[in-house]
Amino acid sequence: CGSLCGSALAGRNGVLGRTLLGAAVSLLVLAFAPGAEARVYWGNYNNGTFGRANLDGTGVDQSFILAAPGATPYGVAVDGAHVYWINYTPNSIGRANLDGSGVDQNFIPTGTVGSDGLAVDAGHIYWANVNAGTIGRANLDGTDVNQSFITGASGPSGPAVDGAHIYWANGNGTIGRADLDGAGANESFITGSISSQPLQVAVDAGHIYWANYGSGTTIGRAELNGTDVNQSFISGASGASGVGIDGAHIYWANYNGATIGRANLDGTDVNQSFVTGGNGPWYLAVAPLDTTITAAPSGTVASSTASFSFSGSEPGAFECQVDGGGFSNCTSPASYSGLAVGAHSFAVRATNASGDIDPTPATSAWTVSAPVAPGVFGARTLVTLKLASGHIRARGPITVRVANGNGFSINGKLSGRTVDRVSVAGKRRLALRAKAFRLGAHAKKTIKLNIPRTLQRVLKRHHKLRLRLAATVRDPAGHARTVTKAVSLRLRNKHAHTH
Repeated sequence: CGSLCGSALAGRNGVLGRTLLGAAVSLLVLAFAPGAEARVYWGNYNNGTFGRANLDGTGVDQSFILAAPGATPYGVAVDGAHVYWINYTPNSIGRANLDGSGVDQNFIPTGTVGSDGLAVDAGHIYWANVNAGTIGRANLDGTDVNQSFITGASGPSGPAVDGAHIYWANGNGTIGRADLDGAGANESFITGSISSQPLQVAVDAGHIYWANYGSGTTIGRAELNGTDVNQSFISGASGASGVGIDGAHIYWANYNGATIGRANLDGTDVNQSFVTGGNGPWYLAVAPLDTTITAAPSGTVASSTASFSFSGSEPGAFECQVDGGGFSNCTSPASYSGLAVGAHSFAVRATNASGDIDPTPATSAWTVSAPVAPGVFGARTLVTLKLASGHIRARGPITVRVANGNGFSINGKLSGRTVDRVSVAGKRRLALRAKAFRLGAHAKKTIKLNIPRTLQRVLKRHHKLRLRLAATVRDPAGHARTVTKAVSLRLRNKHAHTH
């Protein structure tokens, strides 16, 4: 890097004579807002700008955001709402909206500790302090700044975070790791050689990646537990100075080649000139595809079918998964039937034409309950009528039991239908007034039915009536079950009894 490295020695404790620039971004726990665009971002060291492009290499903008006047870009990170960057002089963390508006060059003042690389997750922003040997942290709104969140690092730079740990590159050729709360720091989580000089770290669900600026030509990789270290996972870079990943590809900055490289996550299909026209590209961040579920069942439902609606952060296709099975092509809305009683899960991930995949699929969970049993009349279904003041009243107990082992409240409805065998003004059927109520699991209900005056006269004349009572129950999903019971009434000595 010529005079670049020489000028970088001052104020950096002479860490192996290397320039420590840029940032890593977690690709596991970023919280993306619906519609956040999937892009790759990088800093242009030589002219103080930040560039970006679409994940397919189109839409290149080499001056998307400018660093602070006179500042050098020393890191970039992105989440679902903002782009963040480090201004090495003055020492601050800047922030802007995803469209480049709302630029705040002094979002977090970092002082003279030599901030060098940053990362974000759903709750915090992290940065490396190369001169102080610490990792700083603050809330995403810029509050609660802690410059010594992690201490004891050796010229740290280029942090990355996932759902459990924070990782960083050390000037002594190692990769450090600590818990997300800052505990359990291990400065030599991954060891290598002093000449590799890792600059930036990226992480996905299975591997850790880093740019070997010392060798200048390779990207390293290891298992997430730190084993199976491969310092030359990808070779042929030209001043490897930053690394980032999405669900299908790995990207890196080529400072000497003025390009952004890309390859498949397995290291194949290497393209050292995926994006061209940079001006000293150094470190990068990737905002991968994001998927949002817009409609889904939740909680416990009594239906064996389920429907899901979803959207992606850019035009493309989707892959869906039910209950941990394999992902397969799907479209929104996606519907599924014949689901068994019990817990279920759904996941969906967006894809695009260049093979990128959302690394954090959107998920949903719900439970299918057992079918609700119908309401049943109890064994003691009795209606006793008595003549009083010219009014016959049907008294209880008319008992309705609702068999429902799942403990849901159920909408119950009890109604009566009369069948006049002799004739009532030429009508064969007259309806009794319906009664509606809510029952809990295994509940019983005793009600009273008023017999219309028309039927009172029929009962007085013929001494008998036949009533058919119907009970309808509805489960929370709106499914209804109805059962009926025939009741025979006879009038004896001014009293009516049932049979």
